[in-house]
Formats: sequence, C-alpha cells, structure tokens
Amino acid sequence: MSKLLPTNSTKLEKDIVESFHYVVQNKEILIKKIWNVQECPSEFLVYLAYFVGVDFDIYNDLDDAQKRDYITKSIDIYRHKGTLGALRKALSVTGYTINIIEWYQDGSTPHTAKVRVESPTATIDVNLVLKIIKKTKNVQTVIQVSVVIDSQANIFRSIAQRLKIKQVFSNFTATPVYTNNIYKSLAYQMRIKHK
Repeated sequence: MSKLLPTNSTKLEKDIVESFHYVVQNKEILIKKIWNVQECPSEFLVYLAYFVGVDFDIYNDLDDAQKRDYITKSIDIYRHKGTLGALRKALSVTGYTINIIEWYQDGSTPHTAKVRVESPTATIDVNLVLKIIKKTKNVQTVIQVSVVIDSQANIFRSIAQRLKIKQVFSNFTATPVYTNNIYKSLAYQMRIKHK
C-alpha cells in the first residue's frame, strides 16, 4: 500500500497508510467485534448504544456491565414500551430482585401497580430505579414503589438512608415501611405519577 506514496513521503504519512491498510484488510473482524455488545471496547459502546436507540437518561447512570446488558435488551424494551414485560426487562438491568403486582392481581384501584425492589446489599440506586420506571411505564398507570434493603446495618445507618432518600425525592411522597426486623430491613414506598 505504501508503494503508492511518493518516495519523499514522511514516516507519518507511511504509518497512516499502513494503519488504513490494516483496517481495510481486517474490516470484517473489526465490524464483528464492534457490533458484538460483549466484545465491543468500552470507548465504542456509546456509539453502539446510540445506533440501537437506547434511552441515554438511563444509559448514562449505568456501569459498564449494566450498559452492555441494557443495549442487549433495549430493542425489546423499546418494542414493548409501556407494557409490564418491558418494565420487567428494563428493571432487570439493575440486578436487583424485582416483583411487580398489577391492580387486577391484588384487587387494587384500576391502573395502578406495585413494584417491590429488593437488594441483599445495603445500597440500592433508587434514582436509577425510579428513572427506569418513569421512562418505561405507560402513561396512565400510577406505580407504587417499595424499596427493601436487607442488611445487618444498625438503626443509625437506616435513619441516615431514610433522610437521604427524603432529600433526593422531594417531589415524591416517601413514607418508611418497616418489615419484620427494624434493625435488618428498611423499606420505602413512593408513588410515581407521570407529569
């Protein structure tokens, strides 16, 4: 390939031509690698996400493994947006245990649902969960979210988490709901309405 260059070419010009030649020779391998969500380098992941049309409000809050999972599921999520299946699939990206109960399953008010999010660790990214629910749910459904954190945390940590959640969600109503053991579990219920 460098034979096409004039004899007085600089080393930089020759290197550019050689690297271009390498890309042309290995384009099938490079394209297959970039289009594979699991093999795509992290710096190119955002372009793959853009091409498949992910919701970047959610995408930007995820870590690398969650981003790859979200890109994989994004076409199905978009295709079924506003359904219970899409909400389940979108929330599964977080890695938390999710339980969704619709109004007809427990005899609640029509067009309501209850989402219970559980994590064995002391941390749940409630902002991320609420953002996913708001972006994926249908417009008319009011969703009540219960966040349950099971840990060996002491009561002071639980109170600190409660205060933090109340500060972050000033536009949502949050009331603490205590489960079996106040020292081991803490739950919050929030009502999310579409604006």
